[in-house]
Amino acid sequence: MRLREEREREAAELRAKALEAEQSRDEMRQQLRKVAQEYNEQQAKLATLKADLENRKRKRSELRRQVKKFDDDMRRLVYQHDS
Repeated sequence: MRLREEREREAAELRAKALEAEQSRDEMRQQLRKVAQEYNEQQAKLATLKADLENRKRKRSELRRQVKKFDDDMRRLVYQHDS
């Protein structure tokens, strides 16, 4: 009788540990999903920032070209006026 009660107690302890392990696994999976989602969101933000940076670089280059052209035009006008 004692042996049977001891085995039932051990089985109950094992079931409790298995349930605890399953809950822990589920929590870890949930945390992993959350981290993966946050990572994807950060990657999307990074891609947006990189695209914005490239766009600003292009605009800056275009502005430099316009300023250089304006400067060249002004020099040409001054040179023509002085001639």
